[in-house]
Amino acid sequence: MLIILSYFRTLGNTGMMIDLGEGVDYEIYKIITMIGWIIAALIGAVLFALLGFTGLAKGFAAIAKILFYIFLVILAIVLIVNLLS
Repeated sequence: MLIILSYFRTLGNTGMMIDLGEGVDYEIYKIITMIGWIIAALIGAVLFALLGFTGLAKGFAAIAKILFYIFLVILAIVLIVNLLS
């Protein structure tokens, strides 16, 4: 998991973005960054659950859930804009 997280952060920080047309690169960057934050929140939730901090684990899981739904909305917007252009 940490390897995947570091890959997404490296991919976002180096500017290696997929070119889907004008104005879409920044959206892809936001999606990759959002995936990194979702994975980080999930890792935090699992870590705190294993250590017995159930309150913190529930908080991190809630954050990951909210970020996941925001990610889905952004992804849908990007796909619609890409199909229309």
